[in-house]
Amino acid sequence: MPRIENDEPASSFRRQHPSKGELQKRAILDAFRDLLAKRNFLELSVADIATAVGINRSNFYFYFESKYEVLGDLVADVWSIWIERTGGVPRRAHESIEIYHDRLINAAYSTWVDHDVILIAGMQAVGIDADIRRRWLALLGSYTREYAHQIEVDAAAGVATPITNDYVGLATVLNDMWIVAYYQDRLAKPQVSETERMMDNLRLVTLSSAWGIDPRREKIDSGAE
Repeated sequence: MPRIENDEPASSFRRQHPSKGELQKRAILDAFRDLLAKRNFLELSVADIATAVGINRSNFYFYFESKYEVLGDLVADVWSIWIERTGGVPRRAHESIEIYHDRLINAAYSTWVDHDVILIAGMQAVGIDADIRRRWLALLGSYTREYAHQIEVDAAAGVATPITNDYVGLATVLNDMWIVAYYQDRLAKPQVSETERMMDNLRLVTLSSAWGIDPRREKIDSGAE
């Protein structure tokens, strides 16, 4: 029987299952997330995480340098979920500015609701750990640049009248405003009516400053018809 030649490397025939190391790393990430649901991030130690996983501290340090690195990986995972839920930052063809805005904001807020313990911890760590700050700003910066570009495109097309032509600066301020609002909302967990009030006011500020749209004016105009 002739020999069957195959140019693919032997590694391509290996079973695509997570390695023992990958499973251990995932266990550390999952245990840390569970701890964040019960205790403040700043109070947690590497010993707490190792105990929760059932390993010793030396095993922990084989996979992560610190609790901040664990948190950084979790934050990056949540940001990926955030962007996936958004469905892309650019405004879609035939998508109104109001619907575009609501799509981005609803995706962002739902991500904060579902993963608040991680994002709250991330906000707390930004001012403490340089690597967390670098990773957070890199993720936010990428989103902000795309958002600023959309404002610029809409302004050039004559469908937006932003209050400034510093589009990146404007997008940065707006995104920072939203993130702080989400952070405070998830810390306080107020009544639904208070969250809705906060979201309505942020929507008004964003649409009016970035696109020159006043939702209050539209309601008045539609009511007069």
